[in-house]
Amino acid sequence: MKDYDYTSLPIQFHKEEAEVSIQFIPKDSSSGLQIEYLLPIKFPQKKYYWYVGSSMYYSYLSDRRVSIQKIQVNDLTQSFKLSEEEPLDGEIGIAAILRGGRLIGNSGLGLHAAAGTGFSIGKEVKPRFMKGCGVSFCQKHSFVIDYGVIVGHVDQIGKNIELGVELNEEPQQLIKQLKWKKIVSLGYAYRL
Repeated sequence: MKDYDYTSLPIQFHKEEAEVSIQFIPKDSSSGLQIEYLLPIKFPQKKYYWYVGSSMYYSYLSDRRVSIQKIQVNDLTQSFKLSEEEPLDGEIGIAAILRGGRLIGNSGLGLHAAAGTGFSIGKEVKPRFMKGCGVSFCQKHSFVIDYGVIVGHVDQIGKNIELGVELNEEPQQLIKQLKWKKIVSLGYAYRL
């Protein structure tokens, strides 16, 4: 019975590349055969990527706010007075965003297009849709900054509502209106 020796191929990983070096050494040194070396084989790094990641966003969408003052006229009658409150500066929320882009060189920096859905965090949770573009940093585990537009319903004061006037019935003062505004988001993603 004959013994065989097996040697594993040396594989060394560099980021997303693997280099394989192979050499053939003659078993008998008296044969006069030379050692043969093959050129290294490099597996190319992927330049394009797709991934889904989570983000926290800030947008310029904001609700108009109205307060209702109840005025007791007599034991059986009340009147109502509307006054506008300070508007909110914007909203924050959470989003799940699909990103597709291209790496720039071997630096880990990537440029991508982004689209996703999310919801605002506040007194009333509201669904949102967003799209834009962004930059990602690092290789597999990436820090991501996106910039774009966000679309969603916000509360607005109806045109037929008069502020500062006493009303006999409590009015339905706010209406929903679809608006779009700028957005910036910060997040995390795992590149595939």
